[in-house]
Amino acid sequence: MNSKRITAAVFAFVAAFSCIGAFNGTGVAMANAAEDFSWEIKEPETLTEGDFTYVQSGRFWNVQKYSGSDKNVVIPERVNGVTVQGIEAKAFSGNKTIESVEIPAGLYSVNGFDGCTSLKEIKFHDYETEKLMIVGENAFKDCVSLESVAFPFGTASINNGAFAGCTSLSTVTFPEHYVDFGKLAFKNTPWLDSLPMDNNGYKLFRGTILSGFGYVTSIPRNAEKIGNAAFRGQSGLYEILVPANIKEIGDNAFVGCSDLKKIVIANPDCRIKSGLIASNGAPYINEDYDVFSYSSVFSGTICGYKGSDAEKYAKKHDIKFEELNALGDVNGDGKVDSVDASAILGKYAKNMTEEMHIVDAAEYAVEDVNNDGTIDSVDASSILSYYAYTASGGDKTIRDFLAK
Repeated sequence: MNSKRITAAVFAFVAAFSCIGAFNGTGVAMANAAEDFSWEIKEPETLTEGDFTYVQSGRFWNVQKYSGSDKNVVIPERVNGVTVQGIEAKAFSGNKTIESVEIPAGLYSVNGFDGCTSLKEIKFHDYETEKLMIVGENAFKDCVSLESVAFPFGTASINNGAFAGCTSLSTVTFPEHYVDFGKLAFKNTPWLDSLPMDNNGYKLFRGTILSGFGYVTSIPRNAEKIGNAAFRGQSGLYEILVPANIKEIGDNAFVGCSDLKKIVIANPDCRIKSGLIASNGAPYINEDYDVFSYSSVFSGTICGYKGSDAEKYAKKHDIKFEELNALGDVNGDGKVDSVDASAILGKYAKNMTEEMHIVDAAEYAVEDVNNDGTIDSVDASSILSYYAYTASGGDKTIRDFLAK
């Protein structure tokens, strides 16, 4: 076991006591003195067993280094009766011999296989519950022989760069439950490239937007989440309408969007991850090393409903916040009534003869009452139905009324 000894001189009394003295319980003066204290800072314990070196992590072991030459490697579940719970970064890095690795279900943190150019197979085992295993940043980066991977039940997240540069990876299978990941996790892989892009320039997977390109105004209605870094570094984005169907906005979703002025979040319950979601300033990108630097300041505006997560996020990060009118309250008079329905019908009639554009994302969020991506007679009809309901004494919000 390694340790470091540190010696420190600690003064027993402050300067004031050096002037007036100090006394013990018998009235005998005690001289000012400095005493030497020493203590040990213990480095984590390590253990070598066969071809594996382990490092202590709390009550468990992590694989720190593999020194063997086997083509097929099995990670032990336990060592000396103690559970192996993780693989450290660089544990297998650059190994050119390994062709397959088997990872037990007790392993919660998988790292350290970057540059294993002969690795063709990763054998996972299902976990007992969801959201247990994390595949770490750059864990399998540049494993160029890896053609497929099947993530087990219990996979929680796949971090940025985990399979980046796996240029043969064309088949990826996920468990039925939600797994958190963004486009950077599979950057430069055939699998990511093979995902279809819709007419608006979006790549979606299982309801999560992984990436978007070009000028974007409104997020698709068939998505539920915006993935981590989905629009990172995109120029030409001026206003973003995040519609009511979006339940979560991932970390760094709009960072480095130099032209972005406004984010409108129409779902009051939309969860915003704790990290940065947006910033301005032209980013610096080095694609070879995935180095991305950008300002952490968003000088634009976040629009949302009072008391929403959007408002809380804006206040926490000192971002300007604008409160949206109530859904359907087109003229902003605090009521949803026939006047609002008439305004929508007028706009619908105009759009029938002219090409439709979203001029203001905040207005669009209020007018698209049924959240189908268009402003039309159906929205006006929904408002009139709600108006009749409130006129007869109904007290639900329009959102709850339409959700019936």
